[in-house]
Amino acid sequence: MPQSDRPRDVLFRKAREGGYTLGSIGDYEQLAGINLQSEQERRALWWKFQSMFHGETQPLFDAVVDHCAAIALIEIEQGRLCLMRRQASERA
Repeated sequence: MPQSDRPRDVLFRKAREGGYTLGSIGDYEQLAGINLQSEQERRALWWKFQSMFHGETQPLFDAVVDHCAAIALIEIEQGRLCLMRRQASERA
């Protein structure tokens, strides 16, 4: 089965290689630099896709996750984001 080149799938594979699991939309939003505690930031993100608000929800969620994943992949490529697990001694 061929691997998908969708941004969300590429980021998912990179995260998995680093020992992480991306399981929610919030995980992708955070990697894109969205502060999940900020309603204003999240609203600004989602309103970019307001043309998709009417209709099925899955295409909307897919578009937002792909958008966030694309931002995170750029950050990784440019060295501003790294998906490496910290060692137990570094977590304290």
